[in-house]
Amino acid sequence: GPALNRRGKIRRYTYDAATKLLGKPTDLISNLPAGNDHLAFRLAFGPDQKLYLSIGDQGANWLQNYCTPNRAQDLPTTAEAQAQDWTRYQGKMLRLNLDGTIPTDNPTVGGARSHIYSYGHRNPQGLAFGPGGRLYSSEHGPDTDDEFNRIEAGRNYGWPYVAGYNDDRL
Repeated sequence: GPALNRRGKIRRYTYDAATKLLGKPTDLISNLPAGNDHLAFRLAFGPDQKLYLSIGDQGANWLQNYCTPNRAQDLPTTAEAQAQDWTRYQGKMLRLNLDGTIPTDNPTVGGARSHIYSYGHRNPQGLAFGPGGRLYSSEHGPDTDDEFNRIEAGRNYGWPYVAGYNDDRL
């Protein structure tokens, strides 16, 4: 049969307290990379009233995905962002307005402004805001070297070239 094309989306609903039902589904962003491994997809609302989303590297170059290229270092062009081509969002931390648009104060990364807040992530599955609105993430390493990172705008966290402590050893 045809190959399975997995894609992710963030969908917002309204809540009717009287009926206790969700309604009016609205897709904030769709057609995101979504594979069979290292999906991440952790959401957090920031104190800046923005939505943060982690996207893993989709298991690239790992086990059943051994021949899949790792795109955690790939960055979108301005043309791709304008065309809503999110192919290069693998291994990234995204920052969105609550309507799904790109915040005007997002960092320019690789010469383009997109939803990308940081990049070079493997599988960031924990997101939390600490004192002063600082964003932290926990991230799975390959076999060892799990990471706990303070996420900073525009920063490259090194995967797949660096895992764990920034010593270039896997």
